[in-house]
Amino acid sequence: GPLFFDIYIDEVKLASENLTGKWNSNEFQQVDYPIPDTLISGKINVRIKFVPQPGNIAGSVYYLRLLRK
Repeated sequence: GPLFFDIYIDEVKLASENLTGKWNSNEFQQVDYPIPDTLISGKINVRIKFVPQPGNIAGSVYYLRLLRK
């Protein structure tokens, strides 16, 4: 199905992504999403959600890490 989904950090939308036919490959892809300091400042934990748009599915995630600059 179509792969259009939103990425949230603690209920705040960070990004929207449409992977439908984006790479046409079965290989792993690395995608970086800069996170504004306002979404993580002073927090010990954050919840990251991948939420599909209606009629879509979220893309597969095989590895996730949070990095500082």
